Amino acid sequence: MSLIIFKTVDSATMQSIGNVALSATANASPGWQAESNACGDAITEFIQPGHYSITFRKAGYKDRVLPADLAASGIITVGLDRTSGPVPPDPTPVPVPPTPGGPMPNRKDEVKMICDLHPEAFPEGDDDALNAARLHLLKTEIIPTLQALDGPDWGLLKKTDQNDKIPVDILVWRPTAATEYIDVMSGTGATWQHRDNPNPSKWVWVAA
Repeated sequence: MSLIIFKTVDSATMQSIGNVALSATANASPGWQAESNACGDAITEFIQPGHYSITFRKAGYKDRVLPADLAASGIITVGLDRTSGPVPPDPTPVPVPPTPGGPMPNRKDEVKMICDLHPEAFPEGDDDALNAARLHLLKTEIIPTLQALDGPDWGLLKKTDQNDKIPVDILVWRPTAATEYIDVMSGTGATWQHRDNPNPSKWVWVAA
């Protein structure tokens, strides 16, 4: 089984499109449904390999039917063409209170997949560019993807004793933020290293 992320974008602008409905049918495997989040990512976890016909649908855009042979994990970008006239606004989401979290999920494989698909996040020779690129990847790809899988408890580490510094490579699971955090990136790619939190009153969880 595979983890596949469909990134839905506007074909003309290549900007992400959120709230796109996906519906898949298959001859030999069960069908499935999904919806892209505000970042345009539709997370489909553990899809059975096979041939699928996937329909992408959103108001203001033409339906697109994509035949696809799905097997390996990865990210698939899908462009949608606008219909004539303005695109209607997305409905205002109803706030959902965070649900209590449990033990920290092990998302080592998902983090590695995302990092492997974004080599531009690991430029050579410029520490400032490297740090900026990794923080961007953490905020815009890694955390939204893991939140789509596990809920809102994934976040960043803030060091309040260091001018509210946000480390560029640290992931925090809110229920265990007082005891641990995860080092998820080096200068060259993904890692998954548990670290004890040495200063829980000042090194705290913060939303991305």
